[in-house]
Amino acid sequence: MGFLTLDGDIDIQRTRECVELARPMSVTFHRAFDVSRDLIKSLETLISIGGIQRILTSGSESSALEGLDVIQELIKVANDRIQILPGGGITPGNMKRILDKCKVKEIHMAIPKVLPSAMKYRNPRVYMGTAILTPEFQTIVSDAEVISQIVSDL
Repeated sequence: MGFLTLDGDIDIQRTRECVELARPMSVTFHRAFDVSRDLIKSLETLISIGGIQRILTSGSESSALEGLDVIQELIKVANDRIQILPGGGITPGNMKRILDKCKVKEIHMAIPKVLPSAMKYRNPRVYMGTAILTPEFQTIVSDAEVISQIVSDL
């Protein structure tokens, strides 16, 4: 989940409500955090709300690799009061560098695999999406083989 006010601060009321509704599930505040006005203030606000286990962040950059210095600072400031979960643009090729530098136990990465849809009838005259979305007759899943390889390499 991730809620901000119009001024770019954490929306405390909505966040509290959703944390309560999510109990007993684990809660991650997503990358809305990265577009908040003040990352340290936002971090402290999320800690004070309670019930949030981790913050998914790229360090307020396009990718976690670009935001490594900020992620390290957030980990230091968090001081084990909440987990900082690096995410955004993490690949098997840069994962080790991020893990080594941040010393985190978790990272967030997408390992997509495109599969053909099981749909048998296909109307070729209709296209429902835009160029950046998955076409109608494809499905994106996590690539279990790549994930297994990543885990075995750790």
